[in-house]
Amino acid sequence: MRNLLAILALVSGVSFTPEIAVAQNGQRTDNNVTVSVSTSIRSSVELITISNMNFGRVNLDANELRLDPRTDAGAGVMKATGRPNAAIRVSFLEQRELIRIGGGSTINFTYTVSGAPTDNQLTSEILSRENRTLAMSRTGEFYFWIGGFANINNIQFGAYQGEFTIEIEYL
Repeated sequence: MRNLLAILALVSGVSFTPEIAVAQNGQRTDNNVTVSVSTSIRSSVELITISNMNFGRVNLDANELRLDPRTDAGAGVMKATGRPNAAIRVSFLEQRELIRIGGGSTINFTYTVSGAPTDNQLTSEILSRENRTLAMSRTGEFYFWIGGFANINNIQFGAYQGEFTIEIEYL
């Protein structure tokens, strides 16, 4: 019990003696202790969507829909902001199902992602879906461009939507 109280004291700023507790506001209580613990996260990563993927006009006579994240202007763009120069690990689900708005059809889409610590799509490098160590820029930024491909042979005409999930963690 004393070890737990010592740990709580370090976290909450309350000091304890075996018989008497002195709270932060200076009140003394005998044998009863109330401890408030709060946490502030100082190293979170914020992810901002700058633009969604845009394939433009799609030729339904083609067999494949493709958007290169390094070279196509229609690639989706996301910016992560966090700790400057921090090492990060990035992972994402490569294959997702896009669902036709109104129902009736789906497309299996394979995402391709490139990334760079600066806002320069042409110098970005393709990221694999496995965890990989990268680094935030000196200003605490990292950019992602999202593209991908799908077989569109025999799909139903319409608008399709889906989601892209990326995980970023500090190392």
